[in-house]
Amino acid sequence: MGKIAKNLYPGFGDEITNLDCSKDGKWLLATCTNYLLVIPTFAKGVDGFKKRLGKVKPVPRKLTISPSDLARMRQRKLEFKNATFDDKKSHVQRFIVSSIG
Repeated sequence: MGKIAKNLYPGFGDEITNLDCSKDGKWLLATCTNYLLVIPTFAKGVDGFKKRLGKVKPVPRKLTISPSDLARMRQRKLEFKNATFDDKKSHVQRFIVSSIG
């Protein structure tokens, strides 16, 4: 029998081009063209991979680059490449790695 989704998170209407999960399973990282979404998978001690989170479902965080930073970098178009969590084996993952353009 196949696995079914436990939770449905609200989107912003844009296509997700890449998805990464932290090694500890506590965070999902979704890459969209113009922004990144960081989604917690735990809420009030409940693991969203194993159980439905219902009303305690955490809100995804939307990360983007400000227009002033784009201008400073001389970028006209914002297009994120596949974002991932850092790959350090000796500690908890704390950084997101991606590029634009």
